[in-house]
Amino acid sequence: MKIKIMMLLSLITTIKINAQDTIDTLPAVFTEYKALVLSANKVPEKSEDISAQINVIKRKNIQTLMPQTTADALIQNGTVFVQKSQMGGGSPVIRGFEANKVLLVVDGIRMNNAIYRGGHLQNIISIDPNALDRIEVFNGPGSIIYGSDALGGVVHMFTLNPKLSTTDSSYTRASGFARTATANKEFTLHGDVSYGKRNWASLTSITISSFGDMTMGKNNGFYKNDSAYGNKLFYATRLNDRDTNIANNNPQRQLFSGYQQVDLIQKFLLKSSGKVSHLINLQHSNTSNVPRYDRLTETVGNNPRFAEWYYGPQTRSMAAYTLQLNNFRLYDKGNVSIAFQNIAESRFDRRFQSNNLRANEEKVKVYSLNGDFSKLIARKHEVNYGTEVFYNKVASIGTTTNINTNQKTGSVSRYPNGSDYLTAGIYATDRWEIREDLIISVGGRFNYFSLNANFDSTFFKFNQLSVSQSNFNGNGHLGIVLKPYKFLRVVAQMSSGFRNPNIDDVSKTFEQNTAFNSITLPNPNLRSEMIFSQELGFDLLLSENTWLDFRAYNSDFSNAIAVQKSTYNGNDSIFFAGGNKRVYQAVNLAKANIYGFSSTINVYMNQNWSLKASYNYTYGRDRSNENNIVPLDHIPPAFATLFLGYHKKNFNALASVLYNGKKNILDYSTSGEDNPQYAPSYGTPMWYTINLKVDYTLNNKWVFRAGIENIMDMNYRYFASGFSNAGRNFIISAGFKF
Repeated sequence: MKIKIMMLLSLITTIKINAQDTIDTLPAVFTEYKALVLSANKVPEKSEDISAQINVIKRKNIQTLMPQTTADALIQNGTVFVQKSQMGGGSPVIRGFEANKVLLVVDGIRMNNAIYRGGHLQNIISIDPNALDRIEVFNGPGSIIYGSDALGGVVHMFTLNPKLSTTDSSYTRASGFARTATANKEFTLHGDVSYGKRNWASLTSITISSFGDMTMGKNNGFYKNDSAYGNKLFYATRLNDRDTNIANNNPQRQLFSGYQQVDLIQKFLLKSSGKVSHLINLQHSNTSNVPRYDRLTETVGNNPRFAEWYYGPQTRSMAAYTLQLNNFRLYDKGNVSIAFQNIAESRFDRRFQSNNLRANEEKVKVYSLNGDFSKLIARKHEVNYGTEVFYNKVASIGTTTNINTNQKTGSVSRYPNGSDYLTAGIYATDRWEIREDLIISVGGRFNYFSLNANFDSTFFKFNQLSVSQSNFNGNGHLGIVLKPYKFLRVVAQMSSGFRNPNIDDVSKTFEQNTAFNSITLPNPNLRSEMIFSQELGFDLLLSENTWLDFRAYNSDFSNAIAVQKSTYNGNDSIFFAGGNKRVYQAVNLAKANIYGFSSTINVYMNQNWSLKASYNYTYGRDRSNENNIVPLDHIPPAFATLFLGYHKKNFNALASVLYNGKKNILDYSTSGEDNPQYAPSYGTPMWYTINLKVDYTLNNKWVFRAGIENIMDMNYRYFASGFSNAGRNFIISAGFKF
């Protein structure tokens, strides 16, 4: 570690010594970049002063691309890689970390809870993309400010806010649209209204969406040796009280993949004085049943493995109160937030020609308190400090229902019922502007966590009937921003991060109903995951209208939690749910390593034309056994994007290419988390799509948008996904704003 620190500081010093001139501002091409105000550190900051890599997706970009979900908004912007197991899903991957190792935050409130799993998640779809003001993707460990779970990074989603009137007259703004798309027969209605007076304001947002079954691409050019790859050849239906396997007369139509969703937001803002304001933030998201499409494609012999497999309605309700404070002695800006979230999710599956529908139903009540403050000292030091308390209570019930008699019996639950999880921390950072061309940032966090769970031995005889864990974590950060030339900004940083094991890691009992025929059993001895990351990058002005940014990083990952083969009472398999199951457990790996780089080039050709291209590469290996180094799970193939934009006063056009490189099957993790059963025998092939979006504003009130996605109608799916994406997709949207 000391060697890495010395090398990093030596490099920065060398760059500075060789610099011949400095300036206090970046060139004109950086105007937007320099002026951009971020809240990734929970206080507004200029991006040019931050050493962390932060990608911002603005509302305008989201509206132009017309994503169906927030997961699609991330995909289409090329900011991060996203895995999908079903249409109603989307699991972001940042720097080789996924699921509970990436922190999701909405309006400053953490979404990750005690049952966020290590596999693939779909919780991000509970945030309405049509109600977003922006998304900020914080790359790299974010544990100083955000605490546990921010190993790979943070996806911070900011929804629309009420706006106060600046005059004695009231302020009213309304917008909405109706949209349809052909590939999955989408129909979405959205409307939002903001009303404000000088001292109070209100915002209401409503979105209703219906998605039918997805039709994938017909062109199998990426699967030259498997021309029918991904085709849905069959489906199960119930005839005369018996499951029957029926041939699908349209193999490109992924039957039983559609679902519906409703999203609501209500906010109230009250300004009680020049220093104090109050914000109430109410959010509710609810889906219909969401079919787990990948599981519905599995077979046993010539029949489907499952007649049914679906997530029950996914519900997220949040009520938050934020006290906003300005210009007090101990801080210039402060926010104190109290929030309650009520989360409900469930899983239902029934084997083909079985009458027993198994269910796991979970409810999580989440209570949180956050205080974040910022103080500028002597115009050189910007000190940020704060605290967080986060408490979860988990209810989990397992049942089996006979679909013919409706008789319901108890069964093993996914988690111990009544378990709880607590984390609390304090942090402080200092951004020191030594000179106008040199900024150093340091920070630290001290964190405590505990969990408690009691197992029910009625259905399974656990070796340990209860588990209780608690520990303390500390982590730190050092960042340097150097502007030696007017055309160059150099950044370097070292950060540590942590993720405490949660209820899902420690106590989950989960039958993996796939070709692996396995069961994951609890492991109460897990330790916190730790990461130490080093990063070096630069922003380089190549010409008057072109700049390049580049980031390279290395992450040393210790105590990584991964699911691997294990034993129970000395046996590698147990009898469970009517058959022998291979035993797996979440375990701590001694050490692992992830490194990679990302690069983006921006070109402003003239006032009408612009171009942006990006490329991301990640490599990860489990190095616990130096004689048997194996691939880590969740490491995506290289991916890239290319955007060509044309902009006029009332008209915009955006052509794009989304590219994913190939991933050899030998580079898949051996744990099964990369879902090799849903890929061709050789792995994931290279693929790309060509897309076009346009919008036209009539009289500054009516907005018409249209698009064609996957113009070449290619059949493709994301790495580790068991769901093929849309074929050629026509999108039409008509909206208003006033």
